[in-house]
Amino acid sequence: MEMQKKIGLLLGIFTVLLLESAFPLQPQAEKQVTVREASLTGRIFCVNCELKRRAGADAECHVFGHQRVLRVASCTDAAGKPIPALNNVVLHFLVNEKSQMILRDPALERKHVLCRLRGKVYPDFSLLELTSKQIIYCDEGVKKK
Repeated sequence: MEMQKKIGLLLGIFTVLLLESAFPLQPQAEKQVTVREASLTGRIFCVNCELKRRAGADAECHVFGHQRVLRVASCTDAAGKPIPALNNVVLHFLVNEKSQMILRDPALERKHVLCRLRGKVYPDFSLLELTSKQIIYCDEGVKKK
């Protein structure tokens, strides 16, 4: 009798697992993407070169190009209120026409360029969509823009 209960329990579990795989639950609706208009000050650098320098990562920027990002030093919203949650966060740039100068300018290679940017921040994706840019200071060897 004990053995029959165990077999019945195992068959029940197996049936439930089989039904779950045959009829998966409906996926939950994707949550709303957070977007914040912001003015940011920070340093632009190539994340791959930095990882190669710091951790010996097998980055091949000379072959595939640099992957520039922004490490946020300070950030304010459209009303001028500080957004401390974004301080020291690394944001990638949305690739579009407005970001091309930052993403492709060879003068920015291997430098930590201080800049002031304005755009839409998508914190859930660590992404910045530029609306305006201004290079306010350049490290030694890089021309001011």
